[in-house]
Amino acid sequence: VTVPSIFDNEATISWKTDIAGDSQVTYSINPDMSEPTNTVGSGALVTAHSVVLSGLNSGTKYYYYVSTTDSDDNIATDKNVIDGVINYYNFVTTIDTSAPVISNVATSLIGENGVAITWTTDKPALSQVNWGLTADLGTLTDESSTYTFDHSVILTELSDTEEYFYKVLSKDRNDHTTESSVYSFTTLSPTTVTETVTVTVGGGGSTRDNR
Repeated sequence: VTVPSIFDNEATISWKTDIAGDSQVTYSINPDMSEPTNTVGSGALVTAHSVVLSGLNSGTKYYYYVSTTDSDDNIATDKNVIDGVINYYNFVTTIDTSAPVISNVATSLIGENGVAITWTTDKPALSQVNWGLTADLGTLTDESSTYTFDHSVILTELSDTEEYFYKVLSKDRNDHTTESSVYSFTTLSPTTVTETVTVTVGGGGSTRDNR
């Protein structure tokens, strides 16, 4: 049983079993797991288990144990028993004082009138783009509702063969916000359409390309 990632309001608990089963984590701020406790998990039957605990308090120690139930309703519970004594697993959430770090900002053109803007952050954050026809920007997309490491915002109904400027914004759960530098991209020009017309003259044929 491991805790591969810990943040101020979130932690991921992972473990493995030899038989596929569901994934459940029971946790509490009390060392003896007395109330209040919470249980979260997934009903998917797997052997590699991963459960995200969210809505945690920053700078707080949490105690937990994991359990798995297979398709025959056999339950395996790991409370970290050592020499017959229960020593519940535990972790401490971080105290977040920093804004997200933005990296890997990139664009992918979608036809002549669209673009996908992508970037990553070092911790879960929301996604938003400020864009415009000049470096002053001025048009904000709606802020996303999901905290994520990998961000993607799509702009549509752009003019073809036009330069646009933008910067990306990400805000974490503690309202720390980071803005990137200003970048630019140019939309594609209209696609050249080639039309082939066949003209039949006196039983013969000739072909003409109209572009």
